[in-house]
Amino acid sequence: MNSVNNYVENFNKLAAKQEGFKGSDIKPWISVNPTVFCDVDRAMEIARKSIKNAPFKINPIGNCFLYTQFVSEGLLNHGIKHTVTVGNVFVNGKPHYPTTEESIKEDLIEGYNPSKTANAHTWITLENGVVLDSTILHSIAKSECRKPIKSIKSIYVSGASGRDRIEYYPYHLGTEYMTIVVAGQNEISFQIIGNWTEKICSVLGSRI
Repeated sequence: MNSVNNYVENFNKLAAKQEGFKGSDIKPWISVNPTVFCDVDRAMEIARKSIKNAPFKINPIGNCFLYTQFVSEGLLNHGIKHTVTVGNVFVNGKPHYPTTEESIKEDLIEGYNPSKTANAHTWITLENGVVLDSTILHSIAKSECRKPIKSIKSIYVSGASGRDRIEYYPYHLGTEYMTIVVAGQNEISFQIIGNWTEKICSVLGSRI
């Protein structure tokens, strides 16, 4: 496995080799370029407002996909390019989740299982490679039996100083994992994620 430290290299290798959404030409993601200007402070502000103004309140623990969608929708409304990213997080050198590249593939083959929790974590990767994660700090606090963090103050941005060393390893890009594995298999869910995917492609200039 490649070093978890080289996020941009790992991300771009994945972006280049991953097949389109359900085998199509639809690719709701972009390669990242660290030299591209991205107003991270503005993105963080939008992310906080997106969570604060979410249509309903839900515990961040175990709901990273929903929180990521809230943030993504907010960023899209302001034309900020980003990629929904699925994978694992390494905290102080140790994997925080049991997610592997193989487990992602197995999940996509098995599909939605209402009796199981999705075995993956998700976050936002901005165009310059900076990560925004709206739930990892909640999850770490819970695992260490610490006091919960207020949602609008808990968005982690890569490179920020903190008590833990947090590193990301991407295994899958876009909304396909959420569509197949996470979302209820019904018309309403498909419509919501379909509209979201179309909006992502529109902002990114991707083919759909």
